[in-house]
Amino acid sequence: MDESKPDFEDIYIKLRSAEGRVYSDSEVKPLPDISPNHKHYKEWQVRKKSSEMLVDYIRQKENHKSILDLGSGNGWLTHKLGEINQFEVIGMDVNITELEQAARVFNDKPNLAFVCGDIFKLELKFDYIILASVIAYFNDLKKLISALLNNLNSGGEIHIIDSPFYNDTAKAKRNSEIYYNQIGFPEMAKHYNHHSLDALKEFNYSILYNPNSALNKFKRFFKPSLLPFYWVRVEGF
Repeated sequence: MDESKPDFEDIYIKLRSAEGRVYSDSEVKPLPDISPNHKHYKEWQVRKKSSEMLVDYIRQKENHKSILDLGSGNGWLTHKLGEINQFEVIGMDVNITELEQAARVFNDKPNLAFVCGDIFKLELKFDYIILASVIAYFNDLKKLISALLNNLNSGGEIHIIDSPFYNDTAKAKRNSEIYYNQIGFPEMAKHYNHHSLDALKEFNYSILYNPNSALNKFKRFFKPSLLPFYWVRVEGF
């Protein structure tokens, strides 16, 4: 996601493979739908729900037409966003392996494009910028959001979904270091960052879904697959 991580892709792909998160083309095509027998089925149920909520939200905004899916990976969410009529969608990542898969699998929509690049050098503007499961790979969330605001059209919005925000970032960092050591990729810890909502306090942001509200905590007690992550909207100038 930026020029300071030249070894990121190699470590990232090996880690995802060890975690069972590298998918075949036939598995990627129908995502977020996946076999109930898959080890990450419950996780994909969460992502299915969050993506449906996002698509429904954007579909109502007919006056806005362009989307950047930053950190698009294998392109499944980019593809879903591309199903919104007349929207132009770009999936952007630094991960060549998954970008090539995305371009190969989702080549059926002329309104989609997948590109490799440095977001801090991007000069295009969009109505929506989507950050799905990606903010942890940027070490400075304030810097990222500040840069992305310059890539928004007037009235544009940034949406952060499927991403954890932590009350205790130091504790979360220690837990990540333990996890990456246990799985055999200790070097990944330096690429995975932990952010709190405080990082957004200088921006015009609102919480569209709060997993920690009393009602949502109660609902998750009976249905653990409900969204565990905040859905945050940052509005542009």
